[in-house]
Amino acid sequence: MLTNILWKKYKAPILGTKLYHIIEHEGRKIGFIGLAELEWVETLGEVEWETIDYEDFVVCAKRYYKFLKEEEKCDLVIALTHMRVPNDELLTRSVPELDLILGGHDHDYAYYC
Repeated sequence: MLTNILWKKYKAPILGTKLYHIIEHEGRKIGFIGLAELEWVETLGEVEWETIDYEDFVVCAKRYYKFLKEEEKCDLVIALTHMRVPNDELLTRSVPELDLILGGHDHDYAYYC
C-alpha cells in the first residue's frame, strides 16, 4: 500500500499497490494508509522519477486521515510507513490525530505517546 506515490500518467498507485485499505475487526472499522519517504523511492530500481508523483507524507496523511474518518467513517486510522525514524517522528508530531504509526524501515523498536 502506497498512499503518497502515484503513477503520473494514470493517477493510480504504483506497482499494483492500493491507496488505502479498510478492515472491520470486532465491530470497529479500521483504515490503513501506506506512506514512504522520498529517499525510499530512490531505492526502487523499477521506478523512474519522471513517471511518478510523490506527495509529502505529512500532507498526504492529513488528507487521508480526514477522508477515512469523515467519508469512510473509520473508527481508527493507522499509518504503515517505510521511513527512517526521524521521519516517523516528524509524522507523529505533525499528524497527532493518527491512531497508530507502524514503521518498519529502521528495524528498531520504539514507542511514542
